[in-house]
Parts: sequence; C-alpha cells; structure tokens
Amino acid sequence: MSNNSLPKPYYQDDSVTIYHADCRDILPLLPDKSIDLVLTDPPYGLGNQEWDKQMPYGILTYCLEHYDCPIVWFGSAPKLPADIRQFTVAPERVLVWCPRFTQSHTMRNKIAYRWHPIYLWRLHNNHNIRWDIIDIPTESWLPATRNWWYHPASKPSELISLLATLATGNGVILDPFLGSGTTAYCAKKLNRKCIGIEISEDYCRIAARRCSQAVLPLEVEQVQQGQGDSQPLMFPIMTPPTKGNKVRDKMSVNKVIKETNGE
Repeated sequence: MSNNSLPKPYYQDDSVTIYHADCRDILPLLPDKSIDLVLTDPPYGLGNQEWDKQMPYGILTYCLEHYDCPIVWFGSAPKLPADIRQFTVAPERVLVWCPRFTQSHTMRNKIAYRWHPIYLWRLHNNHNIRWDIIDIPTESWLPATRNWWYHPASKPSELISLLATLATGNGVILDPFLGSGTTAYCAKKLNRKCIGIEISEDYCRIAARRCSQAVLPLEVEQVQQGQGDSQPLMFPIMTPPTKGNKVRDKMSVNKVIKETNGE
C-alpha cells in the first residue's frame, strides 16, 4: 500500500466496504466530499472495557473539519459534562436515547444511568426523526435470545436505521468505529452505502458475516419514530437493577465466533 492509497478492504459488496484498521490511518485517505453522513458509536472513555479508556475527540474534530455533512455521535450520560467541554464545535442538537431496558450496570450514588446523549451536527430537514427523546428498546442480551454477534455496546438496528435516514438519497454513511457492524447492516437495508472501519479483526469478521447474509431492503418511509400522532414515551417503566438482574460483564468474541461458525 502506498502512502496515499486505501488498503484492500476486509470485506466489500455493492453496498458495504469494511476496513480492518485504525480509523486514524484510513480517514485521511478518504476524499473530503465523499461522505454524506458520519454515524458512529465511539468509545465513551468510561473505562469499563479495555477499548473504552478514552473518548476519541480528535476523530470527531477531524470529521467536523473534513466532512460537510450531518454527523451523529453517540455519548454516555456520565461523560456528558466532559464531552461538552471537549467538543471544538458545540452540537446543534442533542437527542436523548432513553431505551426501555433494565440491564444498566453503570451507576453513581446508587442510581443507574439508563440514557445516552446523541450529539448532532449539520442537520437538514429531510429525515424521519420526530422527537428529541427516543425510547427504542435495546436488543436482548439474555443468553437464550441475544443476538449472535454479541457486543457489549451494540445499539439496536431500529435506532441506527432511524438515524441513518439523515443520509439522503443513496448517500454514503461513514462509521469509523464499526464494532459488530450494525451501521453497515442498516445502511445496506436502506439502500445506502457504508464505509466502516474497525480495529478489531474479530468484530470485522462478525460485521462481514452480518452484511454477507441475505438482507431484505427496507423502504425509508417504513422507518418512522412513533406511530401516527402518538406522543413519545417520556418515562417508560423500569425495574431497578438487582443482584439477580445483572448483565454479564463480557463474553468472549472468540466464543461467539466459534458458536456461530458451528451453526
């Protein structure tokens, strides 16, 4: 690979390109005008996982400086004050993802956090987001029903599909922290293109498998927040965390791959 050329993709089809790399090495190789939406769920800097020691503010700054398109950047409730201080450009809007789930194990003063800020820049009006509070539930982590691509910070496809409507037409979506590939999977269903970058080869393998499986197209009109004139669920019922309701901290990605390869 030359200094100015992209490496061979880890996976590629008509809609999705996945690079197994550090996004800091790939982003400078992408043309500035080639991206229509940056949609990513980066490390939060909570220190709960080895890869979650620091929020990559420099990547956000790079995207703001080089891509003239909407940017969707997930954050965490405990880090919101620090995030706002570190951003070089204040977000135009902040959505609140307040999912209906009971497995939150991040807490302070014996009170569990159960919401995420979603920071938005360079918004336009051609999208399907109706409310600034989103209560789409998480996808189950229970052993009997969990998604086979198990990722400790995976976001639900319904939520990512809603945010992906910010990419108009057949726009290209960039996810510098692809993880298990939900952004790429949803982009493909919505007939968008996606460039995903992931530093973990294990998760690249999972993302590639998800994208290579048959994907039924989803019309953008089908991706709506709420139904009809109903109001958003502001304070959904939640069962407080108990000792019997704890989520396992981590499951080996290699174990998941081994299990799924045997399906």
